[in-house]
Amino acid sequence: MGAQGNICIMNLDNKKYKYIYTHYLGDELPILLKRALSQTRGYWDDWSYLIAAIGYEILRRAEYTSSGFGLAEYPFNTSQEIIFIDVNNWIITIGSHSLSFGEYIEQDDNFLKSLVLSEKVS
Repeated sequence: MGAQGNICIMNLDNKKYKYIYTHYLGDELPILLKRALSQTRGYWDDWSYLIAAIGYEILRRAEYTSSGFGLAEYPFNTSQEIIFIDVNNWIITIGSHSLSFGEYIEQDDNFLKSLVLSEKVS
């Protein structure tokens, strides 16, 4: 497999977690997440809408294949640090770095990509 990756969308109020995983776009997940957040600014507190927006960005980039990505209740095997999205507090955490949603979408794409690459799991 290529660059695997996971995004965990967490609703801590009701202790629900959803994982969006990809087999090939792990290195691009931070940028795809930035696009999804930028386009859904008015809906950041609606976790279902946010999950759909992130999935759509992955779909657009992946040119849909049935084995390229998915939605799960647990993380998929990955060589990347999981990107955690706390929808209650609007915080994104990659490894030891945490940013608010607003701070996240203001970051340079290369910086966001470097966060995932620097946090690769050995």
